[in-house]
Amino acid sequence: MAGERNEVDLEPIARFIAGYDVHIAIEEPLFELGRSHLAQLELEKMGKVMADRRKISP
Repeated sequence: MAGERNEVDLEPIARFIAGYDVHIAIEEPLFELGRSHLAQLELEKMGKVMADRRKISP
């Protein structure tokens, strides 16, 4: 494989990025709305679930 280049179909990558952008555009305002209506513990649980999905530390 060293030195080999394979063509990559960019269309599925573009669809993924577009879908993710829509997801974030919906998720972020909802999370902010939750700050007004949910207890801190519930917000922390939500944050952990989101971080776990992304495999990052909260």
